[in-house]
Amino acid sequence: MPSLFVSRQVQIPMIGTWKWTKTDYDVPLVFQLNGVKVRLALEFFAHQKHRDREVIWNADLSFEFTNPSPEFVRGLTTSGKLSQDAAEVIYGHYLQIHELFEGVLRTAGGVRNLMLESPLSIKSFFEKETIVANGCMWRIAGEKAKPFNPKLSQGRRSINPMLKVG
Repeated sequence: MPSLFVSRQVQIPMIGTWKWTKTDYDVPLVFQLNGVKVRLALEFFAHQKHRDREVIWNADLSFEFTNPSPEFVRGLTTSGKLSQDAAEVIYGHYLQIHELFEGVLRTAGGVRNLMLESPLSIKSFFEKETIVANGCMWRIAGEKAKPFNPKLSQGRRSINPMLKVG
């Protein structure tokens, strides 16, 4: 089966770049997680005037699943348990990348004063596309991207024992 790609624009811990050009932003950070290649490309924002220092807080996150299971692919196209399972796999990888990226900034990047950005909640990660953010999209190599908006279970909320009758 060809590779399957899942992508989403995400917020990252706010960082500054120094004297970067457009081509610097074209080179993503690449991470390898259990058979999934993950690319994190910092967002380039074109100003009318070139500035030496830029502040970055968004990135394009892309997962490449080289041999996705048939159940995982079905989970992207259906709703129900398979959809929930696929969402949890993708979200788990996102949490790992969020932590790894922060580690890279602190070690290789030498960032001491990092303004932390909490990871998106699973509900926010899979929200539909809005004016401020692109939604989660998926595609098989050579095909057009499709949105992935799984119906996530809310979990059972228990009733406060003080409000129970009897």
